[in-house]
Amino acid sequence: SIDLDSFRKLCKEGVNYAVVSHVSNVTGALAPVREIAEIVHEKEGIFILDAAQSAGIIDIDMQQLGVDVIAAPGHKGLMGPMGVGILVLGQDIPVQPFREGGTGIKSKEDSQPDELPLRLEAGTANLPGIAGLLAGIRCIESLGVNTIAEHERKLARRLVDGLKMFDGVRLYCDPVGPQTGVVSFTLESMDGTLVGTILDQAFNIGVRTGLHCAPAAHKTIGTFPAGTVRVSFGYYNRYNHVERLICSLHDLAG
Repeated sequence: SIDLDSFRKLCKEGVNYAVVSHVSNVTGALAPVREIAEIVHEKEGIFILDAAQSAGIIDIDMQQLGVDVIAAPGHKGLMGPMGVGILVLGQDIPVQPFREGGTGIKSKEDSQPDELPLRLEAGTANLPGIAGLLAGIRCIESLGVNTIAEHERKLARRLVDGLKMFDGVRLYCDPVGPQTGVVSFTLESMDGTLVGTILDQAFNIGVRTGLHCAPAAHKTIGTFPAGTVRVSFGYYNRYNHVERLICSLHDLAG
């Protein structure tokens, strides 16, 4: 997890914006969001929460946590398609468009409209993507965020319990137990990329191997440059999927 003392030192000289991942996409660890927000606000900074791994899976109360902005893609926990995402702004958060033009309204003016969200909506909106994201959010609302979160945690805990029975397996997650549906591990006897390839081709099981677009995180946990094998459970995974994975890894580790 994030070392708050180290984070406080980074902010010592002041901070304009701080962007922090709510959940690590490598280890599944939860960041101490409220404590981080307090440190950022002490320096009069704006706290942006990267909810790529948590939106739709963990209940996020911006006011309670002290979050000023939430950013998240639509294609992960929100169950939407690729190419769409969300940006949730707190009150009085300054934001400017990175491109302008083609608003479809107020065409007599030379610049973007002042009001939100029109100020940020240049060009043709990705309406199919937005519709797909809406469908995903409605599905989450019908299931319940807490139901989804607990289901994914149970699957992750079962996998961790199974992997602890193997020799030569090293786990990279909360020692008390997975906080989310993400589990990373390595096998002493086999390169992680090869593990992923065999699971895919021989057992029809999809995992992610390597550095997961987070080389700094892997340097921190000591898995750079080889990375880890990462399993990411979703709501539609079932216990028999976990058992198949454990049996497959038993064959590889043995």
